[in-house]
Amino acid sequence: MRWAAFGLCACLALAETAGAESSTSPAKSVAFASTSLVNVGAIVPPPAVLAVTLAKGKRKHLLHVSAFGQSFSIGANLVPQVNGLRIMEPLHDLRGRGGKPDEDWFRLRQEPYSSYEVVVDGAAGDVTPVVLERVAADGTTVLQSSAAVGLGAVRSLRFENATANAVDDQLVVVRSGGACSNKCKAGDVYRVRFYETTYASARFNNSGTQVTVLLLQNPASYTVTGSVRLWDATGALVGTSPFALDAKELFVLATQSVAPGVSGSLTVSHDGRYGDLAGKTTSLEPATGFSFDTPLVHRPR
Repeated sequence: MRWAAFGLCACLALAETAGAESSTSPAKSVAFASTSLVNVGAIVPPPAVLAVTLAKGKRKHLLHVSAFGQSFSIGANLVPQVNGLRIMEPLHDLRGRGGKPDEDWFRLRQEPYSSYEVVVDGAAGDVTPVVLERVAADGTTVLQSSAAVGLGAVRSLRFENATANAVDDQLVVVRSGGACSNKCKAGDVYRVRFYETTYASARFNNSGTQVTVLLLQNPASYTVTGSVRLWDATGALVGTSPFALDAKELFVLATQSVAPGVSGSLTVSHDGRYGDLAGKTTSLEPATGFSFDTPLVHRPR
């Protein structure tokens, strides 16, 4: 079993368990030769982390991860938090040990009023079909199962944190549901990626004589649900509007009905795939006929 942690848009290896003998090995150095880093953010440790409890008789391997010249010895009590960063992971294998099937577990952090997607692709060997699930903190209760994407073995897990609090005690598990199961070998591999899918628009204005309209389209072939949230210039939440968009449907929101007399910014969290929505805000000045368009943007890959 392999443990890892997802930051805001990152995944870092944390610990691996295997075999029946109980022992603790020293920190190891891991090279990520194919790593591609974008959207660089600050790297700081979070104030607290979820304790990793291993079953009796399992052997724990501590990993050593480096990014941007900063090195971290990762153990059960410290997990680096990489904000605004996505790491292109090398392929993971589901090779069983001691006749037991391998499962890879990832801890993820969900920021308030935000949405995310976990994608497993690049499956090879006998690992398919891949099982991808979101699991509660007890490590047993399945909160959500993934959906197939396209004609291949790609799995997508999409979810929204619609609360005012960060959620950092949920887990994602990847395992083989295919022919190899507990007989998977080193060539039975997959790739996992983690995206924040929240959209943002830097401007709406319902003060004075101006009004702002949000246009949100679902170009995809499936239904997307979510929420539009409006924030004033101080960052205070001033209004929320839920939506459900069928395939190719357009949602039009007159923001003055939600936040009259207020200007600020807005965000859109949803259960769609990364980049599948399109939209903009249009601010109108009725007295002059002028209009100002501000596109909806998501975190770049």
